[in-house]
Parts: sequence; C-alpha cells; structure tokens
Amino acid sequence: MTNKISESIKSNRLKKGFSQDMLANLVGVTKSTISQWELGKSAPKSGNLLKLDDAFGDDRTWRKEDNASTLHARYVTVNICEETCQAHPHLPKDIIVQKDDLPTDVNIGQLRYTSAIGDSMKPVLEDHSIIVVDKTKRTIVDGKMYLILEEGVIRVKILSYSKGNVKASAYSDTYCDENYSMSEFKKNKIIGQIILYSTKVD
Repeated sequence: MTNKISESIKSNRLKKGFSQDMLANLVGVTKSTISQWELGKSAPKSGNLLKLDDAFGDDRTWRKEDNASTLHARYVTVNICEETCQAHPHLPKDIIVQKDDLPTDVNIGQLRYTSAIGDSMKPVLEDHSIIVVDKTKRTIVDGKMYLILEEGVIRVKILSYSKGNVKASAYSDTYCDENYSMSEFKKNKIIGQIILYSTKVD
C-alpha cells in the first residue's frame, strides 16, 4: 500500500531520470529495496533517508511532499547546524530522520545535522558523512563522539578524560591522540554529542 513518502520517492526518482537500479546504487541498497519503498511495503531508515537527500540533491521537494500523519508519526525534521553553515553552504537547510533511530529521551528541537569532512574517523565515518548532533549533550562522556569548534575549525573527535586532561582521539590509526589541559580545552566549543550517522550510535 503506497503512502506519501513512497510516492515522493518514486516521483522524484522519475523527475531525476533515475532507474530503480541507478537510485539503488546511489543510496547503497538493492533495486528490490527501492521497489519495496516505492510500493510502501517498507520505509527507509534514517541513514537511507540521508542518502536519498544526497541522491536527489537540490530537488528536495520529496521530503516536503509528505506532510501526512504517516510522516508526522514516523519522521522528524532536523535543521542544519548553525556553526557549520559557512563550511557547508551546499547542504540543505534540513533533513528528515526516522524517529525510531533516535534515543527516546532526545529533545528534537535541539538536534542539528552537518557533514563530517576528512578521514580521521574512518572507518566509522567516511568523508562527507552526514551526522546528527544533540546540542544538549555537551558534557564529556568517555568514549563518545563529539562535534567541536576549535579556533574556527569544525572537528569530529572521540573525547575522554585522562589524568585531569581531555584526550581527543580519532578512529583512524594514522592520527595521534591530542591531549589538552582543562584550561586549554575550555577554549574550544563542544557543539554536541553525535547521536546518529548512518546507524544509531550506542
């Protein structure tokens, strides 16, 4: 049974001139998955919604076309992170995310999204991965991933405390840990904790 979002995916795929195979390749799923979405037999998860945003590019009407109760019940709109707008002028002002992919205690109004640039967080985050940040979570929890503003530069790092200092780590072995005294680290701004990229962050 089709619904507004399934119809939107199909109509915007056709507007772009994509076959189901082409869209499947862009999103990283099978042709069968695209067919299931368009028939309303299943719905895309947040990671795939983000990839659909990317695939449809500037023509983002597909996200706006579904204002029905189905969308309202299952999806939320997340605005772009204000601190990263200048670094990412090409990104849309908002994206949609499936509610089931978010923690239950999250304040939806305090979520922001942006794109992670670089390879320091590979293999977890690829270059230009879309990330969702909870701006209410600025207190360091050891081992969690954060979006940081450091001297005007947006960075993604794993933060933890180490002997009264703050350690900023990367997933990639080619990057060394960075250690800050508390007074040094306070010059930086923690924008928030990353709670979602392609899948849920545990």
